[in-house]
Order: sequence, then C-alpha cells, then structure tokens
Amino acid sequence: MIYDQFVRGLFFFDSTYAYALSIPHKNRKGGLRLYEANGLLEGQSDSYLMQQASIGILGHIDFNRANCRLCYMKTAETLEIVPLLHRNTIAFLGMPERHQVVCTRTQNDKFSILTTDKDIITWDITTGKRLF
Repeated sequence: MIYDQFVRGLFFFDSTYAYALSIPHKNRKGGLRLYEANGLLEGQSDSYLMQQASIGILGHIDFNRANCRLCYMKTAETLEIVPLLHRNTIAFLGMPERHQVVCTRTQNDKFSILTTDKDIITWDITTGKRLF
C-alpha cells in the first residue's frame, strides 16, 4: 500500500509508466504526476510532478492514440491537452508515421519534415500546430 498520494485519477500508459491526477496535501502539490509502474506495484511512491493543476472531483485522464496526447480537466474551466511527457520524441498534430519520414529540419521555431510522398510539412515547435 502507498500512503499520502491522494490520487483522483490513474492511467497506466504501458507496463513502464503511469500518469495520475493528485490533489494537494500538506507540502505536496497537486497536479499531473508521472510514476514508474514497477515502483507502484512494489509499494514505492516516487513520482514526478509534470504539471501543477487544481484537481477537483473529476479525475479522468483521457488518451488519444491518434495524436498521442493526454487530456484532463486542469481547473473547473480549463481542459488541458498535453503530449506524453515521458517520451523522448513527441509527435506533432497530424504527423505521419515515423517510417514515412525521410528527413527532418529545425529552423527558428519551425520543425519541417520531408515524407516518402515528397511532401514537405511544417509545424510550429512552441504550439505543435501544423503551419503548411
């Protein structure tokens, strides 16, 4: 058993990582936390606060496989959409599968790829939105 976590929602991404929405308690901040799944199963409570949030009664974490994003209610008025923060590479919105990418280029705040269909696609790095 793990004590003093105050988790409202738990999402096991795979056999390695789990995300949780926790409420604040004593000196522990509430928000989106990342846990190592093996540590949870062994009763260890090491976690990393990924984003601070005011978690209320709704602790549901939704995962969209199409764009590799987690979604949760950050406040009563704000829906937060975040990439999978434990990954080294983050897929931009509308990005083709990795085997279709021939090469990449980063210049200023823009990320561009050349696909096997000879298309050049560009995203804004700060927002992840497709530009052209």
